[in-house]
Amino acid sequence: MTDPDRLPAPRGPLTRTIADLRGGDGPTLICTGGVHGNEPAGIHAAREVARKLQTLSPSGSDPAWRGRFVAMVGNVAACNAADPTLRYIEHDLNRLATPEEIDRARALPPVERHAEQQELLELIDALRAIAGDAPHASTLLDLHTVSSPSPAFAYGEDSLPARRLGRALGLPLVLGFEEELSGLLADYATSELGMLSLVVEAGTHSDPESVSVHEAAIWTVLEAQGMVNSASDAARFDVAQRLRAAAGRKAGR
Repeated sequence: MTDPDRLPAPRGPLTRTIADLRGGDGPTLICTGGVHGNEPAGIHAAREVARKLQTLSPSGSDPAWRGRFVAMVGNVAACNAADPTLRYIEHDLNRLATPEEIDRARALPPVERHAEQQELLELIDALRAIAGDAPHASTLLDLHTVSSPSPAFAYGEDSLPARRLGRALGLPLVLGFEEELSGLLADYATSELGMLSLVVEAGTHSDPESVSVHEAAIWTVLEAQGMVNSASDAARFDVAQRLRAAAGRKAGR
């Protein structure tokens, strides 16, 4: 029997790409969900955004949405594992994204790489290809959840573009995580791939409400980057209100 208060696992088996959609000429937004296998909310949210984008007209003199929307699974092996509480197979993927770890993984024959080394190479190569193909700026939105109840929040590097994008969400914004934790995917995307990167922690792993928080965050970034005219119109719900509710008394701090 399905627990109505627990987030179901995504339909599977999952592959790397959830969606790759193109509208009118514009920026590129890449969303990664499931960088940890026990965090499916971002995958569900990205699928829902992709479904709604496909109902909008991408063509004409005033397209309903512009640019390229790509959604990917971070750790495919962990997300496809039978145990829905499994965070990773052998190593935390979100602590491996450094040039040194990537070079170490590439130097090994594929049969000698551990599961997360293979995931790391595939994910980084995919991000590099998308960024290299983008005619305009690329943004990475890395979607996560937490193990204990807390307000939703975002974090990014302490730069003016990251601050502007983070403040657009209205969530509490934490800066400088990369100075405390090495190997973050968002940090690599910023420092090595030249992307504007932001991480959203939507709520607890098993809470179905985490999906709508992530969806609201994606739509907000799409609007902030000029890819849709109105986040709430495209989403069909009040995204700002949803994010304010998730942030609680810490909204905007």
